[in-house]
Amino acid sequence: MEFTSLTNFTKKQRLELLSWIKCEHDLIMWSGNTFQSDFSFRTFSTHLKRDNLNPFAFLNSKNELIAYGEVVETRKTIATICRVIIRPDSRGNGIGYNFCHELISWIEKTRKFRWISLNTLRHNLAARKCYWKLGFQEMKNRSKVRFKNGNFYELIVMKRKI
Repeated sequence: MEFTSLTNFTKKQRLELLSWIKCEHDLIMWSGNTFQSDFSFRTFSTHLKRDNLNPFAFLNSKNELIAYGEVVETRKTIATICRVIIRPDSRGNGIGYNFCHELISWIEKTRKFRWISLNTLRHNLAARKCYWKLGFQEMKNRSKVRFKNGNFYELIVMKRKI
């Protein structure tokens, strides 16, 4: 599959992205606690207006949305990659790796940051393997920080120097 370059996420793509979130588990895997109390088109649209947030899309050769992710300026020298999601029928094909590689390239080109950070759930081994291949190291284990449906989820904080 051919990929286009990284593009800005558009308003037209919101409904497509939101259709990928089918249940509470999908929401936890994608957004952690971001939309804990309310997840809707309206709250996602409000979320996208944050000043420190850069939402990105990854399109296939047919201009179809196949990945979404955000780069957030969390501190002056730290960019955080957040809320990465791959279209469900496109997972397992290296799209996540290619998409995150493009996000990292965008961050490096800004020449603003010294570090890139991200959080992932411990049990999401596919994501962790992807991030390891991209040069991220696990810096901190935060147990019992996500609680949904009677279950605690462990969070792994990962970082990469630019």
